[in-house]
Amino acid sequence: MKISLKAIFNSLVGRLFISHIIVIVIVCISNFLSNSIIYNILEERLIKENKIEFNNVVKECEEYISSIKNYLIYISMDTEFQKDITSKNLSDYSVYKLSSFMGKKYIESPEYVNTWIFHKNTEYVITKLASYPKRMFLEKLYNNPTYNYEFWEEQLNISEPFIIYPPDIYYDNTFITVQNESISNNFYYKYLTIIYKPFNNSPYYLCAFVEIDRLFEKINSLIGEKIIITVDKVKQENIAASKPEGIYTLERFSEKNKIYYYMELDYRNIKHDLSNINVKSTIITITAIIMCLISSVFFSIKINAPLKNIGDIFLPRESKKGAFISLVDLETIRKHIYSLVQLNMKYKAEIENKERQLQSYLLVEKIRNLNIPDGTDISSYLKYNFLDGFYIICIKIHPIGLINIDPSRKSKIFINYSTRIGEYFTMKNQSGWKCIYFTENQENFVLLLENNNSKEIKEYVNQMRKYLEQIRNDEVCFTILVSDLQQSLNGLDMVYNNLLILLNKRCIGTETQVINQNNISELKSHYTF
Repeated sequence: MKISLKAIFNSLVGRLFISHIIVIVIVCISNFLSNSIIYNILEERLIKENKIEFNNVVKECEEYISSIKNYLIYISMDTEFQKDITSKNLSDYSVYKLSSFMGKKYIESPEYVNTWIFHKNTEYVITKLASYPKRMFLEKLYNNPTYNYEFWEEQLNISEPFIIYPPDIYYDNTFITVQNESISNNFYYKYLTIIYKPFNNSPYYLCAFVEIDRLFEKINSLIGEKIIITVDKVKQENIAASKPEGIYTLERFSEKNKIYYYMELDYRNIKHDLSNINVKSTIITITAIIMCLISSVFFSIKINAPLKNIGDIFLPRESKKGAFISLVDLETIRKHIYSLVQLNMKYKAEIENKERQLQSYLLVEKIRNLNIPDGTDISSYLKYNFLDGFYIICIKIHPIGLINIDPSRKSKIFINYSTRIGEYFTMKNQSGWKCIYFTENQENFVLLLENNNSKEIKEYVNQMRKYLEQIRNDEVCFTILVSDLQQSLNGLDMVYNNLLILLNKRCIGTETQVINQNNISELKSHYTF
C-alpha cells in the first residue's frame, strides 16, 4: 500500500518519529556543549593546580640557589681560604691546602652541589678531593661542547659577582660525586652552573655544579621533571608560539638570579581520553533513544487500538483499513472533530431557542391565568390597559446568616414575607395601582405594572422600598430590580429570565436596594459575579 510522505508526517507515528529525531539532536547538542564545558572546567582547574605546584617548586629552587650563593660567599670569606688563595705565588702546597679546605667545607655545603676553584695563577682546578689539570678537568672529566676550556677562561673577566648558566648535559667521568655512580652507568648528568667572583679583579672564581634534576625530584618528582630553566626568554617565546592545541606553558622570571623557569603542560592525552568517554556516552544515549523510538512506533502501529478506532470513526470512507490504519491523518481528524463541535453548537442553540419559546409560552399563560383585582379578566386587562407598555419589577428575598442552614425555618420566613408583599400589592391595586403579581420559588416576587409615566414608576418603587424596610428584620434583605419599558408579552420570558439570573446572585448589602436594569455599573457594584 502506497503511503505518501505527507500522510506519514501528519500521522501520530510520523510526528512521534520527528519528535524523537528532535530529541536526538537536542541530546547530541547538549552532550557536545556539556562536554566542552566539562573540558574547559577541567582544563582551568588543572592549569590552576599545576600553577600552584609550579610556583611552590620555583620558590624552593630559588631558596636553594640562595643557599648555594651564601655557601660560596661563606667559603670565600674564610680567613684560612683567603690566606692561601690570595698568595702571590700559588704553590702546589697552597693548592693542596685549598683542596683540603674544600674537603672540610663540603660537609657544610647544600645537597647536590660540587664546588671547585678556577685560579689563573695555577694550572690546576681545585676540588674537594684533589686537584686536576685544567684541560683534563674541563675537557675530559667534565666534557661539554659548549662549556669548553676557553669558556671557563673567559669567566675570569666577568664583572658581576654572580652569574648563573642554565642546566646543560655534561659527561661526568669523575668520582667526585659518589652518588652519581649508583644512579646511572652512562655518566651523563645535567648541571646548573653558578659562578661566584668575589670582586672584579679577582684572579679566581668559585664554581658550583648543581644537580638540579635531583633537587626537583626531591621537591616534587611529578612537577620538577617538567621544569626547564633558561636565560633566553626570546627563545622560549618562539618555542611557545609553535605549541599545538592542548599544550600550555607556565613561566616565571627570577629577578634576583636572572633566569627563567617554565613548564609545559600537555593535556592532549587527557582531552583525547575525555573525548572518547564523551563519544561513548553520546552513542549509548542515542542508541537508547533510537530503541525507544522503534518501540514507540511498533506499539503505535501494532498495539494502539484507540488510534485505530479513531480512524474507523472519523475516516470510515476516506481511509482503507489495513496494517497502516494508525497512519491516519491527524489534521483530517481534527477537522472532523471541529465540524462535529460546530454541529453540536448549532443543535444547542436551536434547543435553547425552543426552550425559550416554551418558557415564554408557559410564562404568558401563567400571567393570563392570574386573577386581576375586582374580578377583571386578565385577557381584557392586558389587551386594553397594557397597550402603552408595562414594567416588570422583581423583588428578591435574600437570606442572611444562619437561616440558610435551616431549610424549614427559611421556608416559613419566605412564605411570611411573600404573603405580606401580596397583601401590600392587593391594597395598592385598591388605591389605584394597576398591576398583576405572582411568586416564583418563594424567594422571587414578580410584578407587572402598567406604564403611567416614569415619575410615577419611581414613586411606586420608592414606596415599595420603604414598605420592605419596615417589614424586614436582620434575617433577610431585599433587592428591587426594575426592568426597561416593555411593549408586549412577546419575549417577556427573556426579560424575566435575565432579571431572575441577576437576582439570584448574592447580595452584598443588607439594606433594600433598588437597581435599574440599564444601570450596569451600579449592578456590578451591587452583586458578586
